[in-house]
Amino acid sequence: MSLNLISRIANNLRMMRTLKRENGLLSSLTILSFNSLRIERIVGIKYKGTQLRVRTSSPDIYVAMETLGGEFDSIVDLPLSDPLFIVDAGGYIGTASLALNSLFPSATIISIEPSPENFELLKANTRSIPNIHAVNAALVEDGGPNTVGLAKSNTGHWGYQASSDTPVEHVQIPTTTIAKILSEYDRDQLDICKMDIEGGEAPLLRAPRDWLERVDVLIIELHERKRPGIERDFKTATSARLNFQLPGEKVLSISQHFLMRNLLDN
Repeated sequence: MSLNLISRIANNLRMMRTLKRENGLLSSLTILSFNSLRIERIVGIKYKGTQLRVRTSSPDIYVAMETLGGEFDSIVDLPLSDPLFIVDAGGYIGTASLALNSLFPSATIISIEPSPENFELLKANTRSIPNIHAVNAALVEDGGPNTVGLAKSNTGHWGYQASSDTPVEHVQIPTTTIAKILSEYDRDQLDICKMDIEGGEAPLLRAPRDWLERVDVLIIELHERKRPGIERDFKTATSARLNFQLPGEKVLSISQHFLMRNLLDN
């Protein structure tokens, strides 16, 4: 038996034990069976009291457990003032937006997801939360293309990559920018931006970075393996900000403007 197979079985068993607490044995065994046989089905689950639509044989359940299991607790103690304006770039199936909504229930959250397939689940999972606004688009730099191609990477649903370099035979997705979102909602500043866009952050960090000056708190996952040099670009782009490494590949970046405002207020 290969180590990969052993690891997959162990992960499925850990997941089943967690799911069984809120979903019962039969539902958990059904999901385990679909995962083991690599059968993709859309199923309903409950996790941490939240009802979700997820796909079996995909990263969906693991992502839900990570994001709803305290991934954003590190920002709770920051002196953020309600009502917040939040962008979730790389919304996937909506669990990060749900987690942020749980922490900041009066916030307006713009959840951006380029994949039409993921977007349908995002809409289903956030439909009951009126302050989460789902947008089927790819986030690009100011002056970037109006549409980009979308291609699936070897990480499956989790790893869709939007790029102007993607061959035209792939699905084309409309784009948006931080500046456009701020303008549409008549805002000057973005309180929180969570960015996990599978390497799409590279042109945002390398282009003129006016958008970064308008983001108080940035939670970003860097994809050095997909875009070599991106960690260097991030350090250059955020040299005037305060950065903290979070668990995994995410980094918390706080603007000096945000820090100064709160120092003066206190």
